[in-house]
Amino acid sequence: MLKKLLQVIGLGVLLGFLVNPQGNFAQKSPGAQTVRDFQTINNIKYLSASRFADVFKVKTYYNPQSQKMILYLPEQRLKFSAFSSYIMINSEIYHLPNLVLPTDGDLLIPVASFTHIIQPHLGITMQYDASVPNLSVNYEPVNITDLIVEEKKNGTLIRFPVTRKFRETEYKAWQGNAGWFYLTVAGGYINEKRLSKVTPNGVIRKIVPIQMDGSVQFSFRLRERIEDYEAYQNSNPREIVVSLRSPAFNGSVELNEARDRWKLDRIVLDPGHGGKDPGAIGYAGLQEKDVVLDVTKRVGRLIEKEFPDVEVIYTRKTDKFIPLRDRARVANEQNGKLFISIHANSNKNKSVRGFETYLLRPGKTEDAVDVAERENSVIKFEESTEYYKQYDNEQLILATMAQSAFMKESEDFASLVQQGLSSEVPSRSRGVKQAGFYVLVGASMPNILVETGFVSNTREGKNLGWAEYRQKIAEGIFEGIKDFKLKYDQQVVDQASL
Repeated sequence: MLKKLLQVIGLGVLLGFLVNPQGNFAQKSPGAQTVRDFQTINNIKYLSASRFADVFKVKTYYNPQSQKMILYLPEQRLKFSAFSSYIMINSEIYHLPNLVLPTDGDLLIPVASFTHIIQPHLGITMQYDASVPNLSVNYEPVNITDLIVEEKKNGTLIRFPVTRKFRETEYKAWQGNAGWFYLTVAGGYINEKRLSKVTPNGVIRKIVPIQMDGSVQFSFRLRERIEDYEAYQNSNPREIVVSLRSPAFNGSVELNEARDRWKLDRIVLDPGHGGKDPGAIGYAGLQEKDVVLDVTKRVGRLIEKEFPDVEVIYTRKTDKFIPLRDRARVANEQNGKLFISIHANSNKNKSVRGFETYLLRPGKTEDAVDVAERENSVIKFEESTEYYKQYDNEQLILATMAQSAFMKESEDFASLVQQGLSSEVPSRSRGVKQAGFYVLVGASMPNILVETGFVSNTREGKNLGWAEYRQKIAEGIFEGIKDFKLKYDQQVVDQASL
């Protein structure tokens, strides 16, 4: 019995992975209440904004001239306007299916749709039951509001919407024994009864959420083994995400079929910019688009010489402008097994130099964010930028959840390319970094972006203008590709033979 209990609870409790939760407004008002004082207009149930403020236990501001109201939650500001179906939560805009209506010194909010939108942002549990109707409010200090399990092509994704940001030291995921996987969130609070009813999916057979004093433990019984896992946090939407990566192969797949399916036989090379988009302009008018096109072709020739059975696919082979979103689309349509976007860098500080390799993740450093913003800014050359409005620096990961299945390979590949460049290129290695590049969004394969050097640096700009130096860069990138291919192909053979 004790052994079974320890399996479910996991090591998080034994290790003392507990801290006191941060205070929030929900903790100040224990108990629960039921709200029924709705107004019905055109068969839609409305509740006044002031009444919602009472429920949230927060202050309001109302401007009678503009008929706008603000509710001041601890970490959010909610803005409403009369005769508008849009509400604002901090800087994010959400759309209601019905208009907000004015009333005497107040505003009327459609209950059902608003409750659905606001619930993930709260530290309380709030549920609307249209059959009664009533709005039930539970003032437990809930800051993990839901648990969503999504089965993906190459694994399972577990999303935990949260009402506040947790520090990296406050959540920990690990794989236990006997087929159990765990996530512990220090300072996390849940509605245990509600989350116990979540339906397992994908690789997950059973879910056991346990609320403890100062911490919450999620235990997942797995249907089969997982190859790798990752836990990270998004800010928009605010959530903790755990990805469980399934093995690429299983015993039911024939060896030859598995080899053919996963063999690294198509590599997509993407020279950045092109045509009307010159990219960065550096020393003596050197244009990024010309540098990277030459480097890319050199990489392609090295691949074709060393691996004649590998097909090299270029997103462009001439001085042509290609929209960012079309580059990953080409890679997917051509069934690419590896995607490398090649660029040259620039910086206002002319002394900065060196090469670096990027993964598609929200930028962790100011330099990384700056690089991503510069590369993403090329959308100004496209006929329409509407496609990109759904993304910001934090939403890129949410928009590319399918790519989480390739994150481990992308990390390995980035590291090998950086090592290859370090061995061939006489410049500074700036390491492997993370940033949000539109060009990598949607590439359903291991993918990286390489910044080959700084055209803004006088010495490095001169070097990038020389064919011999660009050949060194190409050889460095190729060394990473070769090492990754040999490692990857061997894994294919090993795993397909299981």
